[in-house]
This record gives sequence, C-alpha cells and structure tokens, in this order.
Amino acid sequence: HPALRDLHGLIRARQVWDMIIDNAWNHADPGIVFSDTYERFNPVPKEGKRLSNPCISQDTEITTEIGNITIGVLAELVPEKLPRILSFDGFYYQPTKVWKTGNRELYLLETYEGKKLKATADHLIWATSSTEAKKNGFSVFRDIPLSELNIGDYLQCHRNTGFYTDIIKNITPIGTEDVFDLTEPVTSHMVAGGIVTHQCSEFLDPPGGSCLLGSINLV
Repeated sequence: HPALRDLHGLIRARQVWDMIIDNAWNHADPGIVFSDTYERFNPVPKEGKRLSNPCISQDTEITTEIGNITIGVLAELVPEKLPRILSFDGFYYQPTKVWKTGNRELYLLETYEGKKLKATADHLIWATSSTEAKKNGFSVFRDIPLSELNIGDYLQCHRNTGFYTDIIKNITPIGTEDVFDLTEPVTSHMVAGGIVTHQCSEFLDPPGGSCLLGSINLV
C-alpha cells in the first residue's frame, strides 16, 4: 500500500506492464499516460491540465446490425452479446465495451431533417463547417467538437435509405444527465441518434494544448 507501506504480495513487473498494454489495446486506447512524466514535461504548468470525457446520453440510439438500440441498453449487455454497430464507411464493426462514465453537462444538437443528439460539448461530430463546404464542397468531413459547431454547419447522417448530408438547426444546453461511452477499435466511429460521431475518449490536455500523439518527435 503506497501510504501504509505494507506489503500485500509480489508480482513481476513485466506481468503488470503486459496487463496495462493488453487492456489499453482492448479498449482502443492509442497509448498510456504517466501523470508524473506529463507534469515533468508540461510546457505550461501554470495553466493546469484538462480532463476530457466526451460522451452521449443514456437514451441515445446507436445504429446496429439488428436495428437502433439505446446506448443505455447496450451497456447492460456482456461484450459477447453486443451487436455490431454501423460506422461512417457503411460497414458494421464489433464494439468491445459499452459503459456508463458519469454525469455531465449536455447539449442538444438538432438538424433540419429532425435528427437529435444529446452530447457533451467536447464530443466529436463527423462534420464540415458551412465555410469549408462552400470552399471544398462536401468532400472534407472531419471530427469537430460539438462546442466548435455552429448553426448552418453540415453533418453526415444516416436513415433507412443510407447516408446523407444534413444541416445543424439548433444547439442548446439542456442540463446534466448520465452519460455513456463505447469502444469500437477499428474505425472509432458510430452512428448515434442518426448522426455520425466519433466514439468517446479520455485524455490529459492543457488548455489550448495538443494530445500526446500530436507531440511525438519522429526521428
């Protein structure tokens, strides 16, 4: 125990390391973060750090191979019983985990075609801004945080006949609710509430900073 300094047992360091790596891989995590190393090399220590956990509401319907199922219901299933979920490329992929992550402030995103999504401000939406669309057409969709989207921006959505482009009609804060997360390790995307979004993630990041993968020096 780190505080009491008493010994509860011994385990090989390599075994612990392998467990960490295997679990990171199984949950589609691109790496691991050591908080003490992070703080030692933090270029803006006075700014502190930010915890991000973009997620969606319990009643959000996820498009699966057997129809739309709320993420709250999916979270009650064991991994072996989870149906494959639809991604932005039109194929279905197997999620490895669905779980409740906490209680967060949510926003309601509504489109002109009637699609609705309740998500956190930092949840990534597969979208393009109205400015980008005028310049490049609808060929450049990318993951954009909900907080950076505006009325009139374009989203990729899905209905029975397939994918189509929709327009944001409104974004409004709706208070706090329980939020849920899922892991799909192949494309890291899903169709939630009929809207293509990124799956959820958690990371350490100083305000205005980049993730660790964006800070790797390649030699």
